[in-house]
Amino acid sequence: MNLLKSVKTPTLIACIAAVAIGLLILIWPVFILRFICILLALGLICIGGLRLMTYFKDTKKVGLPPLNLAIGLFLIVTGIAVIAENTQIIFLFPFLLCLVVCFATFMMLQRTYDLYKAHVADWWIIGILSLVGLVLSIILLATSRTAMLALGLDGSLILTGLSLIYSAAAVIATEIFIELRLGKNGAARKNVRTAPASKTLDE
Repeated sequence: MNLLKSVKTPTLIACIAAVAIGLLILIWPVFILRFICILLALGLICIGGLRLMTYFKDTKKVGLPPLNLAIGLFLIVTGIAVIAENTQIIFLFPFLLCLVVCFATFMMLQRTYDLYKAHVADWWIIGILSLVGLVLSIILLATSRTAMLALGLDGSLILTGLSLIYSAAAVIATEIFIELRLGKNGAARKNVRTAPASKTLDE
């Protein structure tokens, strides 16, 4: 539990959310996507309503007011359209979730390279996690359309849900690994290998 405290709060929240979405996708694939879609639409409507309130409450007469009226109306109409067409829009979510897996993979790939440059021992552990994520990303992007046509939305989301769960767990493992090797202040510990010193001309 103490190790989890070393993970940055936004990263931990994002990973927990990804695991939760991944599990829900495995259990209720279509239902959870429709729920997320409607939740997103309601969020757009609420933000649009706040924009409208801001526009009509702003009594300043200096110059032209911000485009809160136009933005508010656009967000409300978009939210209503998303609710009305949620059956069609949920087919975009598998692709968006694939992109989330890709982003997590790129994060781990960068961390692998950063750890290698810093001469951190056992950097290859994160490299293996990154390679697995990269393979999953390639499979998802290459087969998502074919899988959806062949298996339908429910079947095509199985690998996506599992990939989300893996990516979230791998990112948390990466953060914990960095904390164990480098410490809270980023200072190298005994597990960091020192780079060989360059020889001088006098030698």
